Amino acid sequence: MTLRRLLSHTAGVSVHGYPGHEPGRPLPSTAASLAGESAGAGAVRLESDPGAGYSYSGGGYTSAQLAIERAVDEPFAAWMQRAVLGPLGMRFSSFDQATANGALTARGHDFAGRPMPVLRYAEQAAAGLYASAPDMARFVAALVSGPYGEPPGRGVVSATTIRAMTTPAPATGGRYGLGLRLRTLADGRRMISHDGANRGWRALIAAFPERDWGIAVLTNGDTGNAVIDAVMDQLVD
Repeated sequence: MTLRRLLSHTAGVSVHGYPGHEPGRPLPSTAASLAGESAGAGAVRLESDPGAGYSYSGGGYTSAQLAIERAVDEPFAAWMQRAVLGPLGMRFSSFDQATANGALTARGHDFAGRPMPVLRYAEQAAAGLYASAPDMARFVAALVSGPYGEPPGRGVVSATTIRAMTTPAPATGGRYGLGLRLRTLADGRRMISHDGANRGWRALIAAFPERDWGIAVLTNGDTGNAVIDAVMDQLVD
């Protein structure tokens, strides 16, 4: 099991996604979540041989979160703020669950349109990013060349790392890199994307490198895929 396999969902580990922890309760540590204190998602376990094939696993990203915390000796949210969010200028984004219910945070809604409680996530790398649409657009922009010839990565990560992220990883059938879905459209353009689906929320980011542009669509409802699909139907054949 390697970090690349965790990031490409080929490590063979369990737990597709997380239901979120109810507000007002202390969040477990990353290690405790991996051991099973995950609001019903279960413990993260090895289910198949690493490298044998692709199977989406939020549990794999929680494993990567713990590896980062142990390597840098600080909480994942603090490291991400210092290493990624701050340098990219994502001023209204955070993995800090203590500020998840701030005044500028939208409220999620269920399939009936009813407001949901503000769920929190110990599994921050898999499910715990709070961000604005403009901030996610900054992230998408960093995946492609800048308007003045700046290389992908914007100096936060190298262009070599971006290539690794956007190159099909082994055992994914060509459809996944490191943290990003990969697709070739009918006209030969590449689409690099990731969708998000927590309870009460649906989102999508996508970049089109050959055209040097991208899009971020964020919705605060379980029915948000209808909005996302309508937007993408205008862009993708």
